[in-house]
Amino acid sequence: RRLREEAKKLGFELAPAAADLMVEESGSEWGVLRAELEKVALYVRGKPAATAEDAAACLGWRRKVNVWDFPRAIQKRDTTAALTLLKGLLEEGEDAYSLLPKVRGALNTQLKAKRLLRSGVPQDQAFFKLGLKKGWDSAFFDWTAKVKEPHLVRALRACLETEADLKSKSWLDGAVELETLVLKACGKV
Repeated sequence: RRLREEAKKLGFELAPAAADLMVEESGSEWGVLRAELEKVALYVRGKPAATAEDAAACLGWRRKVNVWDFPRAIQKRDTTAALTLLKGLLEEGEDAYSLLPKVRGALNTQLKAKRLLRSGVPQDQAFFKLGLKKGWDSAFFDWTAKVKEPHLVRALRACLETEADLKSKSWLDGAVELETLVLKACGKV
C-alpha cells in the first residue's frame, strides 16, 4: 500500500502485482523499496501506470531468499526449510531482531485462525480477516489444522522469552537463539 501511495506522489499508478513483486524480490526494507520505486518511475516516465513487467525490468537488487517463505515454512512445520531460509536471510544481512517478528507473526496468525474457526467464523471469512493471500496461503488452514493450540501458545511464549533474552543478555548469539526458537516453533524441541 505504501509503495502504491508513493508511486502516486511520483506521478504514476503502480499495479498491485508490481508492488507485490517488488516486496517479494527486494524485501520490506523501505530504503531499498524506495530506491527501486524511483527506478520504476524513471522507467515508466510519461506512462500513467507501471505493470509487474515494468517493475521486473527495473529491479536491480534481488534477494536470493524470499523473506516471506520463512514464516510459511514455520507454519508448515518444515524444520529443514525454515532453518535453511533462516541461514540464508542471516547471510543476506537480516538480523535476529528483524526475523523474530516473522516467527511470532506466523505463529500468532495460526493461533488467531484456530480461535476464529472455533468461534464459528467460516473459513473463507477467517481467510479474509487474517489478511492471507489467495495464491500463497491456499494451504494455510491445512497446515494450521495439524498443530494443536497449546503448542502454538508455548511457541509464542518462547518468542517472548527469546526476545527478552536477546534484549537483556548481550552475550547471546542472535542466530543461535533464533535457530533454537525455530526448532521450538516446529515442535522439534
